[in-house]
Amino acid sequence: MKKQLKFTIEGTAFDEYTGLPISDVKIMFKDKCANTEESYYTNAFGRYTFNLSENCCYELIMTHPSYSNSVVADYCTKGLLESKVFLGNAYFQIKEK
Repeated sequence: MKKQLKFTIEGTAFDEYTGLPISDVKIMFKDKCANTEESYYTNAFGRYTFNLSENCCYELIMTHPSYSNSVVADYCTKGLLESKVFLGNAYFQIKEK
């Protein structure tokens, strides 16, 4: 019987200057295997969590209107033989006025 693997990505969005978490960061979650795209937002504590499928790759694009940068990260479960939690903390720079 094949062992059931579990993959998760979790992280927090932070203000790079203050170090405080940022709520309502938009996360575009692209599933490259299913060729789908969904939008989510960080919670009041700047946190997010996604469950990932086996043998698939994903792209996360994180943005917030009050910050100048976007954060792009790729995660892939292809070839992994053990369950894994990916850590995806993101740091944002405030827009200059």
